[in-house]
Amino acid sequence: MLHGYKASDYPYTETGVSFQTSNARLQALYDRCEALCRANLRQYDDRTVMQEGSQYRGVWLETQPMAGEMYAKRNMEVALNNLLIFPYYQRPDGRYPGMIRDEGRMGIGVHYGWLQGFYLGEPALRMAYHLNKNRAYVQLMYDSIAAFDRYLWEYRDSDGDGILETFCTWDTGEDHAQRFISYGAEDGGFGGELPPRSSGLLPYASMEMMGFSCQARLTLASFAEMLENGEQQYWLEKAYAVQKKVAETLWDDKKKACFDRDRNGSVLPVLSHVNLRCMYHGLFSQSMADAFIDAHLMNRAEFWTPVPLPSTAANDPLYRPADQNNWSGSCQGLTYQRAADALMRYGHHAETTLLGAEWLKLLMDTGKLVQQYDAFTGAPADAEDGYGPTMLAALEYVSLLYGVNLRYDRILFSSVSENGESDYAQWMNGRLYRLTRSHGLTSSYIDDRLLLRCTQDLRIETAAHGKILRVIGIGKQAAKARIECDGQVLEARIAPNECWAPQDGSLKKIGGAPFCAPYDGKK
Repeated sequence: MLHGYKASDYPYTETGVSFQTSNARLQALYDRCEALCRANLRQYDDRTVMQEGSQYRGVWLETQPMAGEMYAKRNMEVALNNLLIFPYYQRPDGRYPGMIRDEGRMGIGVHYGWLQGFYLGEPALRMAYHLNKNRAYVQLMYDSIAAFDRYLWEYRDSDGDGILETFCTWDTGEDHAQRFISYGAEDGGFGGELPPRSSGLLPYASMEMMGFSCQARLTLASFAEMLENGEQQYWLEKAYAVQKKVAETLWDDKKKACFDRDRNGSVLPVLSHVNLRCMYHGLFSQSMADAFIDAHLMNRAEFWTPVPLPSTAANDPLYRPADQNNWSGSCQGLTYQRAADALMRYGHHAETTLLGAEWLKLLMDTGKLVQQYDAFTGAPADAEDGYGPTMLAALEYVSLLYGVNLRYDRILFSSVSENGESDYAQWMNGRLYRLTRSHGLTSSYIDDRLLLRCTQDLRIETAAHGKILRVIGIGKQAAKARIECDGQVLEARIAPNECWAPQDGSLKKIGGAPFCAPYDGKK
């Protein structure tokens, strides 16, 4: 195997997580997720990877790079392999395989018949920080992602209008989605680089395909800064061009959402969760993200159903509940896995907390870890337990509600005031990061050093050495916050999503996104 394409080619540290809580149901869920995630580890030739899980015995570009990076806090080898396997099998023209699968006697099957999303850029960037910006890793990923972005613009803008196109339902991983099928498209893959002409109204001018390029270019800008190759501004301008084009052509400012267009240029009016995916990719401006969250995401008639995040707005004519994999209505574990990053990218930390609490409650109530759940009853699909995105989302929300989460060069210490007391510990990069919740107070540590004590419903963002950079409200309402750190007491009344920073011995408000609580009907 070529050097650089498996975990053992890079220096990495051992990692691990422990979590103990007085809430028996939460503890049982956490322990079960940990065990079933380990059961999803598989040997692909000389690599150990994490498969998607349940009935999905493979790694998909749609899910597994993101799954790997989320699992880095527990197993860095698996995390790296889940990322590096895609550049290893990348075609000379830049196209990644959509699916790589162990096919028994036939060996490892590598499939290029559909794109199956692009969720490699952001995880690859975070992994660079886990590897202390290892130059060989960064260069490999830089070259690989740049080649994929070139592929998109060479083959997926067939009419030259500056908007990338999806050729099939599987390009974006939206199996059985009515926003394709109801317009005559066949469900499944479509191979080749020429656009389809006999599958409904495909190709679509696609917001998410534009998101793929935006994510790639933002990632390339960050890698260029690490490499000091002089191309950071070039990639930022290329990303901004994609964002601008979408805002001008696919965003409807009256409806406060993005919509695809068919091959004739007509708007496809389905109100889809794909807007949230676009936020994950960094495609929206801050005002677009705020508007979508306020107008749609938190609306109980649309996306904040009894179990939030149906794939299609619940009041849309094309909403369809289903008991198997279907992106027309039911709530998907994969959407919850992406949602935290999507919301936090735009400063909506408190909405992330609400969503995480809903997800953990659903999984505790149902006792099932499957791919999708009914948006109104919470009934789990009739499927095998152990679906990776569902479990990794649960473990990620535990870290974002009750623990420690290392992102880029920052540390997030987060604590909410629900579900009993707890002790969360993270080992990474030779350090121990720990957060305890007891008697309404939070204590945060690095190694054996007490960093701070504070009230709950706060997220404390620190630098790697522990210096407090921001204090963020993650509760449901404004509350008095008190932080004891380095012999000082810092106090302020902090509302949801507000950001405060220590300045001259006190806390000063420095910004924050508007908070939107769940509501009924229209505003």
